[in-house]
Order: sequence, then structure tokens, then C-alpha cells
Amino acid sequence: MPDRFSLIVDKYREFTDSLLNKGILPLRETSNGFWGISVCEEVFELFKKIRLQQYSSFLDIGSGDGRVAAIASLFTNAVGIESDKELYEKSVKIKEELELECEFVNKDFYEYDVSKFEVVYCFPDSVDYRFEKKMSEELKGKLVMSGANSGLNGLNEDKRIVILGNRFLVYSKREIKGL
Repeated sequence: MPDRFSLIVDKYREFTDSLLNKGILPLRETSNGFWGISVCEEVFELFKKIRLQQYSSFLDIGSGDGRVAAIASLFTNAVGIESDKELYEKSVKIKEELELECEFVNKDFYEYDVSKFEVVYCFPDSVDYRFEKKMSEELKGKLVMSGANSGLNGLNEDKRIVILGNRFLVYSKREIKGL
């Protein structure tokens, strides 16, 4: 019997192939940003490198079709938040088909409290002041970002991880020293 990770990879490959067979690329604009797929194997390696299993909770901001939260659920309690109804519904459908232990929320993440999560993950299409402010105010644990973003105000860059040429940055809240 295939392991849980292989089942997730196969299911998301099937989903991606179904889009491609219809002439649809697995990326598009949503009402709150841009959706594109993450590479399951890269995400799995990232979670092993940061030892995600040592954390009790994980949130994927803009979880899209749910693949990152699905993989995170193999390590810890995982939640994905996605504002796009169609992508949210796809993530719930795959979760149910694979009987995964994760949760998906159909909501704008700016209306969601991220402070209860030890690890927050994001593959942003852009980083703006509003995002930085929310993270500097609410983040209690680690923020892991995929891509070339760096230098977030109010956060310390703790680590850079490169997997198959893709960069992931790990941040924590900057502690304010005495006046």
C-alpha cells in the first residue's frame, strides 16, 4: 500500500493533469491574489528540514487547492485558509477523498487570527504593508515564505533554505529590546 505522501502526490498530479487536459494552466487570478501550484516534493522536503512535526499547529495562508496543508497534515495539525470558493471546495473534496486530518477555511486571511498557529506558511504573489503589519502584530511562532521575498518589517529572518533551486525563508517575530 502506498504511503500517505504518495497518495497526496498522486491525487494532486491527477488534479493538475485534469486541468492541463482541458487546456487550463494550474494558475489563475483570484479575487484576493494569484493562485499557482506548489511542488509537493519540495514542500515535503521543506517540512522535513524545518522539523514541522515539532510544532503543534500549522496555517497555510492562501491555501489554494490545499496541497500544502494536506502535506503539512502528515506532520502536525494543519489548516488552510483560502478566499476563493472554487479552490476551497477542491481542497475540501481532496481532503475527504484521501481522509486527511486537516481543516480548510473559506475566508479572507485578513479576517482570520493567525496568532494561534506555531507555523504560518505563505507563497505570496506580493508582500505589502498590510501583510507585514498583520504578521508583525499577530505572529507568535514562525513564518515560512516561499519565494524571493526578504526583509519583512518587524520580523527576523532566521533561516534560508534552498530546495531544488527554490528559496524558502523562515522568520520569527523581532523582539523589542528595552528602551
